[in-house]
Amino acid sequence: MSNTVGSHIVNEVISRIEDNVDRLLNLLRALIQVDTCNPPGDYRRISEIVADEFLSLGLNVQPLQGQDGKPNIIGYLPGSQGNKTLLVSAHMDVVPVGKAEDWAVDPFGGEIIEGKIYGRGSADTKCGLACQVEALRAIRSAGVELTENLLLGATVDDETAGTMGMKYVIEKGLRSVGWPRPDRVLIGEPSDLAVVGAWKGRIWYEITLGGIAAHGGAPEHGVNAIDKMISLINEIKKMDLKSHPLTGHDSINIGTITGGTKINVVADECKATFDIRYGPPRKASEVDSFVRGVIKDLEKKDRHFRVRSVSVWDFRDPVWIDPEDDFVKCLLSCVREVTAREPTFTGSLSAGDLHHCFMNGIPGAWIGPGKMEVAHKPNEYVEISKLVAATKIYALAILKQCSKV
Repeated sequence: MSNTVGSHIVNEVISRIEDNVDRLLNLLRALIQVDTCNPPGDYRRISEIVADEFLSLGLNVQPLQGQDGKPNIIGYLPGSQGNKTLLVSAHMDVVPVGKAEDWAVDPFGGEIIEGKIYGRGSADTKCGLACQVEALRAIRSAGVELTENLLLGATVDDETAGTMGMKYVIEKGLRSVGWPRPDRVLIGEPSDLAVVGAWKGRIWYEITLGGIAAHGGAPEHGVNAIDKMISLINEIKKMDLKSHPLTGHDSINIGTITGGTKINVVADECKATFDIRYGPPRKASEVDSFVRGVIKDLEKKDRHFRVRSVSVWDFRDPVWIDPEDDFVKCLLSCVREVTAREPTFTGSLSAGDLHHCFMNGIPGAWIGPGKMEVAHKPNEYVEISKLVAATKIYALAILKQCSKV
């Protein structure tokens, strides 16, 4: 490890991380073993575990919640000068496991197999949370005094757009307890140790079309809402999908589709959900105008095309941080020092919790040990070597941002 950050204290912190890998693994396994699938999002047990960990670090701890049963566990360590505040955070919820038969391991087992820990949340993103806790533990046990404020966060509901999670924390929660608003945010989302600083925007739609029921043997006497939905899907998929060097290609995903009541009845209703994502400089308003234009055109062309409702569940512009920003440069240097390789600056498919930070004027970035390509999939895993590296990176980032070591 280089001496860029400072003295023997840095080496002491790194040494403490390396000497306590078992504790890191045990913490991550304990987090994985708590089912926090969202929905429904049961945070009772995991919030207790996280709060105890934060308290063991000597942090002031508050469960900031805008809704009963959704506590964001936030720890606060004031700096001796306190001119700036860094928030280091990860979310506690995970997506549902899907079909049990698709898993070769217990999704809530936290099994260690050939240098990897398996289970739902192992990559996205309980791994980041465990690494952040152990990074700060190494700093605290080494006796480092922080000159700037540090917030350590474990948020809820990232997987369902984060309204009661990071959005609440940033807009209301911190202020409610008199804690400072962060200047920069570091999130532990899966990035395979790359620094992620650009994210696609997204719109989530639920669109319901109406039809006229009739006997399935005489469909000409009715209007099949499923047929109309097929037309809508085909037209929406004609959107010009662009590409960005960091965030990649724009995309359209039909997430769910339901309609009809019986095989021999013409469907009088069809409902579909659309997940549309797009990189900069495209705006959410541009995409929304296209979708609503498609609907209007179909209504004009087809008197039987009947829209019952268009619901927008999420509406986000792309966000990004300047790669020349001092915070980005700091994170890149941390990755470089730990991995001894040139770090990657890249983009991702959704900003998650960071979206709410950017929307409130607070920039940030991701670094995480997990890989996005295994997130949300059966047999999700994280490599132990990446866990250790990420813990070191978080520790260096905290030291560089919050101390004079």
